Amino acid sequence: MKHLKLLSAILFTLLFTSVNSFSQDMNPPAPVQNEIFEAMIGTSTADVLRNEKEYLNTINISWDLNHQFLILNLKAVNKKNSEEKYQGMGIWGIENDGTIRTWWFDIFGVPGAGTGTGKINGSKIDMIEKGKFREGTTILELTNDGVNYHSKGVIKTPDGKEIPYEETTVYHKNKQ
Repeated sequence: MKHLKLLSAILFTLLFTSVNSFSQDMNPPAPVQNEIFEAMIGTSTADVLRNEKEYLNTINISWDLNHQFLILNLKAVNKKNSEEKYQGMGIWGIENDGTIRTWWFDIFGVPGAGTGTGKINGSKIDMIEKGKFREGTTILELTNDGVNYHSKGVIKTPDGKEIPYEETTVYHKNKQ
């Protein structure tokens, strides 16, 4: 009981301090203004051939948290077997110096999570991504009707093998 009272006092103090700090000292930054990120907003689809199976990829991209982060929700479904599917979620932010920071989470839990950094170069985003099961480079190129996604690297299997991969996916933006 003594520990519970101590824990409650600590939690109350932290909560009071954080709320007080936010209300008196902290103002959220202005919403991020970035034409490349803005052009990615919306829903796009792609037909993908992976391991001799056809998938329909659908990605929805939106702003969240005071227009500070892009939220990417990806779903891939086997066209012949809808029970075979993949789902992932990305969070992308951009720093004042133009560095893009990414975080990826998917149906494989913490082992499937990854992080990345990148830079905008014209209409392209060049990134380096790392996770427990995958590492590589990704280039996203904006087009008039969507995004070309090119990724190259290695997939790491649980037994330590590294399998090289290279994938190009052409996403077409759905008409709003």
